This record gives sequence, C-alpha cells and structure tokens, in this order.
Amino acid sequence: MQDTLDNVLGAEEPHGTFHDARLRHVAIDYEEATCAVECELCVGDPDATSEQGRERTRAGRLVFSGLLFWSCEPPAQPSTRPSGALWMTSEGPLREAPTEAGRNLARSVPSEASAWYLYFSDQNAFAYVAAVGVRFEWV
Repeated sequence: MQDTLDNVLGAEEPHGTFHDARLRHVAIDYEEATCAVECELCVGDPDATSEQGRERTRAGRLVFSGLLFWSCEPPAQPSTRPSGALWMTSEGPLREAPTEAGRNLARSVPSEASAWYLYFSDQNAFAYVAAVGVRFEWV
C-alpha cells in the first residue's frame, strides 16, 4: 500500500503533488471494476525564480483497478453549484481519515487492497476509494 498518492506519480515530474489538485473528471466502469480520476496537478518547482515556474500544472489520471468502492459525501452546502473543477486540498490513507465514516470504511478493506480519502475544500466534502491496484499516467 502507498502511504500517499504522491508516491504513485513517478519521477517524470519531481515536484508533482496532489495537494491543491483540481479534480476534473471521474469515470467508473463497474463491469471492468475500474475508476479513472482526472486531475490538474501542481508540478511547479517551489524554488523556481518565476511565478510561472512555481505555479506550473499538468493533467494526469489516476486509474484504480480491482475497484472495491468509490464513495463521495454530499457537499456541505448542496445548493451551491460547483464552479469548475473541485479543489482537492488533502488526501491520505483511508485508515488515517479525519472522519469516522472514512475510518469505518477502512476496517472493511482487505489487506491486498489500498484505500484513500480525498478532501475537497470548495465542497467541504470527502471522497473515499479502495482498489487492489493503482497507477498514474500523465495526459
């Protein structure tokens, strides 16, 4: 199991991180038991001299295989329509989720699977995912 989703990014973008990522698209294929999550990730060098170098982003896709579940909480204010991509400000192993719901879900995940929580600040809501495999690809 990966400790953070950043560990699946590989070496191509050494400063890449899911912190402050923008979730653009989720596609679930229940027949194939896959979930593809497309995000715009920050890949800028925090020590770059220019703002453009520090704020550079790149699109990528997390692909979960052997999907056990993908679950999203409703937004804290459901009457507010999202404007653009969702802003992910936190992620981590599901067993360390800051919510009771996430920790309860973590207890049901088999040992051969990995599970994470994702937190979206603009919705004040969590998503939870568990799968046997995960890979990342730049798009």
